[in-house]
Amino acid sequence: MTVNNFLKKDFNLNPASKAKDEQSKLIKNIGKEILQSFGTTDFWAARYSKITPNNPTYDWYMEFSDVFQLLLNHVPPIQQMMSKKIPSDEKKKLTSPRVLHIGCGNSNLSERLYDEGISNIIGIDFCKDIIDVMCSRRDHSHMDSLIYEHMDARGLRFPNDCFDVIIDKGCMDCMVCVPKGQDEKESLHCCIREVARVLLIGGIYILISCGISVEDFRSFFLENLGLSIIHSERREGKEGLNLDFNVIISRREK
Repeated sequence: MTVNNFLKKDFNLNPASKAKDEQSKLIKNIGKEILQSFGTTDFWAARYSKITPNNPTYDWYMEFSDVFQLLLNHVPPIQQMMSKKIPSDEKKKLTSPRVLHIGCGNSNLSERLYDEGISNIIGIDFCKDIIDVMCSRRDHSHMDSLIYEHMDARGLRFPNDCFDVIIDKGCMDCMVCVPKGQDEKESLHCCIREVARVLLIGGIYILISCGISVEDFRSFFLENLGLSIIHSERREGKEGLNLDFNVIISRREK
């Protein structure tokens, strides 16, 4: 999705119809307001209002194959499940790693992981409308073990120490985009604190973000939270989106 298409589709704007200087001025003027709206449930409820279980999914930052490769490279329980060195009889005895996908939207990530044999998955989103859609989609596909829950990542309703891996594709970016009058640092800190709390010791947090750099993450989030960065990289965005992003993988150490 290009920036022009995004503005036209979601905000009834058509910057392409204006001269270049007018287009730049328009995007600059509405940019801050748009970004702040990303942190509200009203924005996402409106965006998802026409989504049904039959609508195609859309992943902003990374396709499933790339995310799955990160899991294979950095999450030991998933490495074990997918290992070709372990006989199939032994694999059947393994317990599926517990995966949490925060800010799941209508991504098919959980469904694709289920197809790979990783069935202990929970997807959460603070937009109830899309969770209702995802529950309906799960019921139609008979992926009974998938769980979707209406929940804010800044206040997870899970006990301490329960997930092997947490996947965040853009959720933290929404936490940056809090409405005017709210504290974005407090919003971010609440989310990371909750991530660290519900991860098992040794558990992996995969953050995929266009708004948070490795330096930001290291200086602001890791202090006193028991997380350490084990991998980071910069990647080019999907064709047409013109949006590069960071992949930051951390492990809970204590």
